[in-house]
Amino acid sequence: MNHPFEKHKNVCGAILVILVLISSWFTSNGIKKAYHNKGQLLRNGALIAGFVDRVSPQIGAIFVVSDGIRVRLKYDMRHTVIHPGDHIVFSGRYRTPVKKRNPQDFDEQAYFFSSSIRASFDRVSLLLVDHSHHSNSFFHARYILQNLVKKRIHQVFRDPSSRALVMAMVLGDRSELTDGVQTTFRQTGISHVLAISGMHMGLISSILLLLVGIPITRWPLSIGSRKKIIIISTLALIWIYALTIGLSPSVFRSAVMASSVGCCVLRNTSISLLRVLGISVYILLLVNPSDIGRPGFQLSFAAVSGIVLGRAHTRQSYPLNHFAQSFRVSFSATIATAPFLLSHFGALPLISFLVSPFVISGVVLSLSLSLIALITPVFGTFIAEISSIGFRFITLSVGAIPDVARLVFYNSPAIMWASISGSIGLCIYWLKGHNRPIMYLTGLIFLGSTILFFRSKPAVNVTFFDVGQADASLVELPKSRFLLIDTGLNQYSARTLINHLYHARPEQLDIIITHADQDHAGGLPFIISHYPQARIHHGGWIQSTQLSTYSIRRGMTLNLGSDVRVRILNPMLPGSENKDAVVIRLEYGNTAVLFTGDIDSSTEKRLINEFDTFLPADILKAAHHGSNTSSSLSFSRRVAAKWVIFSTGMNNRFGHPDPLVIDRFRRLGTIMHNTAQDQAAVFQLDGESVIHK
Repeated sequence: MNHPFEKHKNVCGAILVILVLISSWFTSNGIKKAYHNKGQLLRNGALIAGFVDRVSPQIGAIFVVSDGIRVRLKYDMRHTVIHPGDHIVFSGRYRTPVKKRNPQDFDEQAYFFSSSIRASFDRVSLLLVDHSHHSNSFFHARYILQNLVKKRIHQVFRDPSSRALVMAMVLGDRSELTDGVQTTFRQTGISHVLAISGMHMGLISSILLLLVGIPITRWPLSIGSRKKIIIISTLALIWIYALTIGLSPSVFRSAVMASSVGCCVLRNTSISLLRVLGISVYILLLVNPSDIGRPGFQLSFAAVSGIVLGRAHTRQSYPLNHFAQSFRVSFSATIATAPFLLSHFGALPLISFLVSPFVISGVVLSLSLSLIALITPVFGTFIAEISSIGFRFITLSVGAIPDVARLVFYNSPAIMWASISGSIGLCIYWLKGHNRPIMYLTGLIFLGSTILFFRSKPAVNVTFFDVGQADASLVELPKSRFLLIDTGLNQYSARTLINHLYHARPEQLDIIITHADQDHAGGLPFIISHYPQARIHHGGWIQSTQLSTYSIRRGMTLNLGSDVRVRILNPMLPGSENKDAVVIRLEYGNTAVLFTGDIDSSTEKRLINEFDTFLPADILKAAHHGSNTSSSLSFSRRVAAKWVIFSTGMNNRFGHPDPLVIDRFRRLGTIMHNTAQDQAAVFQLDGESVIHK
């Protein structure tokens, strides 16, 4: 008689994995805090010793391991020769990782945590660099192996673009990939093929299994013994490879999954991808429970789950069905990862599930040939040329996809509902088999949500950037139109705006400069250098024959769409003083945002007298960063905004926002948002309501 556990082992296993997931979620925050405190132990150390783990000349950084803590050093290496494995003694200034303060900013804190970096130092002085530890250093051995593989790749691959792809897929080194290639793969939703993942590890495992198995099969041992030796040897080589390329989170996940498959083979257990997935999740979260909160972990296992569910109930028949199966698996992986993509990145490129079957098939073939070329001593260059043809075809094909076909669904309640319903339907389909009513119901929900998305009124997004003691706001309008109001203090402020616009890909950009002060117009030259066709609207103080400039006055209206209207309430006459700043009322349906530049209370009084009915707004951009010379009680009461935004710098010398102004808005019941304390503010207007995102 079977043990009761055998009958319900899948359910018990699922419950165990769920318990691990829950416990990991609750312990991840504690681990983050513990790591942060561990990094702070080095803060007061005058001299710190450690081994060099990795050197990155491109970003001017040295990664050092000291007392089990991984540390990043910002250092100019032009005059110092440093290699992994060197023993160094240094001193420097401890620096706190920078938090993400704007939507498209680099999240240094998240990067440090995901890369196991516990501390960072700048203004570094190297007091000792000792090369004598090379022969006994794991780091230097790894460095030597990486260089040998890089040398071999450069030797057999003559085409630079193909060589860059092989470097990324074999060593995880994207330094030779052009920005254009990475952007194209990211916009079409297939950038995952550039990172070392389960697919890459599966190919490498297959080749290693072949290389190890051919000689061992001739040994005078039993079949079972030879199988065990082959599997154990292959797993050992997989982990050596993983350690050689740096054991990044994605590599570690792939190696654990490969090991799970190997363990199933050693135990003569049937290889179930769902079982392998459960074992891998269990091991990874036991090693590092904080992984559960990382996007890479969630997306990786969501994709594998989608593949497992998509392959369920597949009947092997004619070769033509293999492509249909690939399409279904790709579609299933897209559906499974959709909620996480929308949650973490706010966008879902739908072209990916159409392109992925072709790209993945081509990558599998080309990468297999590339690996054979690297290990073949005689015909390596010839095989590499064949592989390069495949890589060039993939790159050209993906790059040839027109922008209009790169349809992207942005996060909205309808699309999130569609993605979640699709994921649930996928699970039910796996549990129930070919249950046609459930399949049809899920398809109808997905189709209905998609139609609702297209038929719904497009939203207008307003972002108030954190650019220090300066002003910069961006309005994202329907049909890829953008309105930038002020450009920050300098090119560093403008770079934040450029990063945002680069990801948004505007078809039309209008810029309104409220007045000539440096903290409003300082970043304009830098913006224009990237977007020379932008139309610049100003209060009459810009004189240029080389730019598309337009002077605006009170009473004018800018029509930026069928439902979007920009009313100009100030200035009366051309001028560059604070009282002459451009005042804008952005209207979308029954919602409105009021931008007041740096106007003072005298201008506010005149606006009450002349534009009383146009002052009420849902959001008020506080004048002059919250100075007491503005935001009078009568003006603030007339606007009656639900939210007020103070664009200020941390610990600014002006004391903005003024305590009297804060108290004034508090008494009015207005929700206050200070960019110095609360980072950037993002709002979504649908014409009827305003959502603070």
